[in-house]
Amino acid sequence: MAFRNIAQRISQRCGVELRPAAEPDAARFVDLGASGVVKGFFVQFEPAECAEIEGARLWPIAELVAENTALVPGADLHPRGLLVIGTTDCGDAYCVDLKAGGADPPVVLYSHDEDWAEADDTRLHALRKVVAKSFTQFLDAFAAGTLDHEPFWGEETG
Repeated sequence: MAFRNIAQRISQRCGVELRPAAEPDAARFVDLGASGVVKGFFVQFEPAECAEIEGARLWPIAELVAENTALVPGADLHPRGLLVIGTTDCGDAYCVDLKAGGADPPVVLYSHDEDWAEADDTRLHALRKVVAKSFTQFLDAFAAGTLDHEPFWGEETG
């Protein structure tokens, strides 16, 4: 899928350059599980710095690697099949659900306030909030400034 139009909208909206990723960064992101359109977007249109629109943030790949390996909630979520691809301005995590499969997977939001290392699979599923049925839909909502950035706190699933 071509993301040039979405990347231009994002760049114009937040004033951050989106450019091709350096090969070592791209390889590290792929090693974490990025594939399909997620890999395609970030390899072609990595933000040069934090790109923020209406409380939602996309980060350079080096920051996403840190989010998934060293920072919470990502370091607790990544081993559970969730790849952080962005955050909110409060530190909540937008994640691609790697277990969902497919080239254009859904994006879910998890709160940074929960102890995900201790949560069982039922709680992990119950407190996720589906914010986009696909990564492409996520990018479209991000560019439009309409991306949901409030994590789910109820007992229903998203």
